[in-house]
Amino acid sequence: MKSQNDSPPGPAKRTDLTGLTRIIRKKELPEFTGLQRTTIDDLIRVGSFPKPIPLGKRSVGWLECEVLDWQRARVAQRDHD
Repeated sequence: MKSQNDSPPGPAKRTDLTGLTRIIRKKELPEFTGLQRTTIDDLIRVGSFPKPIPLGKRSVGWLECEVLDWQRARVAQRDHD
């Protein structure tokens, strides 16, 4: 059985938005990440995926740079194991 220490690292906190170029909408995330929406929601809930940014009353998006950082962390975890 895996312990919490065996799980991949959560997303890095990024506050420097220099060079910010894109916001990814929720409908784009499955294609961008290869994950289903429900899986992304579960990862957000446990703090293992970047939190969305509110864009309006009923819309959210994700900073592309944060999602890319999350992907890089997953690759680094794979390469470390």
